[in-house]
Amino acid sequence: MKKKIYLVLFSAFFAISLIVFGLSYYRFVSQMIHEESISHLAEIYGQSNTSLKKMMDKNWGYLHIWSDFLGNINDEQQTKNFLKKIKQETNFKNFYFINREGNYKTSDGETGFIELKSGLSDVIINKKDIAVNSVIPGQPQIMVFATPVSKAEFQGFEYEAIAISYDNDEIVNIMKVSSFDGHTSSFIIHADGRVIIENTSMEHHVFYNFLAMLKEFSTLSETQISKLRDDFKNRKSISTTIELGGEKYYFLTESAHFDDWMIVSLVPVSIVNASMMKLQYSTMLLVFLIMIGLTVFMISLVIRRNQIKLYKKDKQILYRDELFSKLSESVDDVFLMLDAENFRVDYVSPNIEKLLGIPQKKIQTNFMEIEKIVKKEDNPLVLNELSLMKPGEKGEWQKEYVHQKTKEMRWFHVIAFCCKIEDEKKYIVELSDRNKSGRSYSYITGIF
Repeated sequence: MKKKIYLVLFSAFFAISLIVFGLSYYRFVSQMIHEESISHLAEIYGQSNTSLKKMMDKNWGYLHIWSDFLGNINDEQQTKNFLKKIKQETNFKNFYFINREGNYKTSDGETGFIELKSGLSDVIINKKDIAVNSVIPGQPQIMVFATPVSKAEFQGFEYEAIAISYDNDEIVNIMKVSSFDGHTSSFIIHADGRVIIENTSMEHHVFYNFLAMLKEFSTLSETQISKLRDDFKNRKSISTTIELGGEKYYFLTESAHFDDWMIVSLVPVSIVNASMMKLQYSTMLLVFLIMIGLTVFMISLVIRRNQIKLYKKDKQILYRDELFSKLSESVDDVFLMLDAENFRVDYVSPNIEKLLGIPQKKIQTNFMEIEKIVKKEDNPLVLNELSLMKPGEKGEWQKEYVHQKTKEMRWFHVIAFCCKIEDEKKYIVELSDRNKSGRSYSYITGIF
């Protein structure tokens, strides 16, 4: 019984260990996937950010060189030829001469107003290089790079800054990431959340403020959005996950290294982790099968070990039975072993039928069959006497039994021992026949 309990406990331990290991492994792999994905995305968008910064530095570098060259040209046709040449070489959309009112004139003589917002005062008054997302009436949005110059004139138009422009699509192409099947979204925003340029695959309506969009569609609290606004102002890089429109996204931010611009990237977690999740599940399945196999092997090993022990024990019992069977053929003593809990007969010597006329199998089934043949005057019964014994104690009685075949009265000296065998309380009983010249064979009990 105890061995069965040990086997059940052993199996339960392995099952619990398997579950704990599986959960720990799942958390470990999930964390590794998260960290690896964040690192991978940071590398990808870091390259995109670097490309954008190089473009901006390159354009301002061109403008600085061109401003010096234009300052030394007095011929308008030479200026036009120069501008035509550099446009072919650098592939910008347009070149502008800009005055302090925000009006412009191109090399082809076209005039108009270009919206530079606060950037106009920065470039004209504060003499700073600027890059702004701008609009010319009747044209698509453009990205304008401008630099201040000494006051000069072109075709009668006085200007204090020069600028070049690109279609926003060209800037967006620099921000595009070829990975993840076009499911990425990238933004260039101001610290207050105003969107400068967006390249998004998200299905939300057009929006003009990134923080307002998060407030409407994300699960972020007011406190978290407020902290995010502070992080933007401090140009802090962020790598985390957020829930947006019911879907979980990797969320990365990085300073564009210009003004208060921040580059923000969003990629669905399910897209980024798709291949890695397959690997995770495959690995977990393999580990799970290995653990199951190991558990089955260990349980089989324990069962096999118990079977071997049981086999050896059975052989020992067989040898013991054979020994007592041979001994009982030459002595007039009956030997029994009883379980103290329920008086189950563990062993009875085969000579009981010869000495008491009761079949061995009948006694093995029920010890009370012996008590039934005790002479009625003999009280109390042996069974009652045994119940009072404790391990290490010995009891002796004289009993008369009725032989069940000859019906003659048989006188026996009964000796009982109470002992523990493998933590189980047992009774060993010897019935010694005293009908032949009063001889005693109690020395046989030494075998026990």
